[in-house]
Amino acid sequence: MVFGGNPEEIRTWKNDISYRQIMDECKRMPPGELWTDKAFPADDDRSIYVNGRTTASGKPYANGNIRWLRPHEVKGADINQLALIKDGADAGDVIQGELGDCYLLGAMSSVANLKDESGASHIRKLLKSSDADLQLGFATFLLYKFGAWVEVTVDTWLPCKSDADRALIFAQNAKEPNELWVSLLEKAYAKLHGSYEALDGGSVTAALVDLSGGVTESIDLMDDEAMIEVLDGSMFKRLQRYN
Repeated sequence: MVFGGNPEEIRTWKNDISYRQIMDECKRMPPGELWTDKAFPADDDRSIYVNGRTTASGKPYANGNIRWLRPHEVKGADINQLALIKDGADAGDVIQGELGDCYLLGAMSSVANLKDESGASHIRKLLKSSDADLQLGFATFLLYKFGAWVEVTVDTWLPCKSDADRALIFAQNAKEPNELWVSLLEKAYAKLHGSYEALDGGSVTAALVDLSGGVTESIDLMDDEAMIEVLDGSMFKRLQRYN
């Protein structure tokens, strides 16, 4: 399906709890309580690592000193300024953390730079949630997997350093600690694939498909035919046509 289609066609990932069900749960919560995701909890063993508490290289993230915090508890954040997107989403918002998922962050940057006729970033189309949902402790994204758009919801617990710095360990906004689309979209992608560590190494083309629902093509610029296209200018014309 395409964005703007019937929202009933969008299913939850692996029969996870739906956005509507989460909203119903939030209505029953005591005032001030934040929603917690039982399927992808703030637990190192279950959500950060694939197996145990070390990576495949044997080195744990943050030297093994991880503390899960809500966004308003993170270094530099202001509870009254938190937002999924502030002043638009752009490629420059994205900065990598300790996770080796530069392919994903590159795809996120590219998608952030894709604007519609009104100038709004494509990232907004991936957001089913509003800033009001942040105040309830969750965010819901739409991601494309196996030929269909799926809802992926995460709570706002984020892995941070356990020292007084309270800095985020993984991806974050490069300049604005109160803008959360980068950290929470990375978390949703981690939930989609089972853990944060599962994102360590991957394909930018696959990530672009998951974030856009489009079709990708890899061009080897060292290939003889591609080199001819580069030299005669037809490659540039081809890219302009794709754009």
